[in-house]
Amino acid sequence: MHRGVREFVRWMEDHRGAGVTLSAPAQAKDVQAIEHHLGSPLPADLKLVLGRFNGAVVPSGTLLAAATGPGTTIESALREVAAQTESSFLDPEVLLLFHRTEHGSILAFDRSAAPIADTWPIVDYDLESGEVRLVHRTFDGWCRLCVAEWSATDFGEAFTLDKYLRQGLRHVEIESDVSIAHVTVGH
Repeated sequence: MHRGVREFVRWMEDHRGAGVTLSAPAQAKDVQAIEHHLGSPLPADLKLVLGRFNGAVVPSGTLLAAATGPGTTIESALREVAAQTESSFLDPEVLLLFHRTEHGSILAFDRSAAPIADTWPIVDYDLESGEVRLVHRTFDGWCRLCVAEWSATDFGEAFTLDKYLRQGLRHVEIESDVSIAHVTVGH
């Protein structure tokens, strides 16, 4: 398990009940069903997280569950995006969604970026516009930034340009090669 994923799991378990709601661990059959639908394995770090808690309410939104059917599940989100983009949810080019943000967008693995699941970057998918933008190079980077943001003294404060800059600096420190982090700092 990568360092950021380990920190993420520990932070989530330490904050259970304090704004964090964790579901029971995913059953192997649920993970296998999603992988069967996708026609490829889930990223190893995502499987590790799902093996600790299969879905969660977190400070930045909802971590989707690896269960089949409707609700706050990966499959449900896949079907929603596939319908919106008029494609099959089984299409290997469809994003693999794993998190709904509090702003209404969805974070997803970009499966078209590489044939190996563990190298899929994290993109932000806007449901209204269909816009996709790279936000993290890796799932580990996303986990590390979540912990950094949620642990920051300014988390939960009103938006200010100073807070925006600090968020960008935290992102650059974690993933110095991700352009969105540089844009935030430069903006």
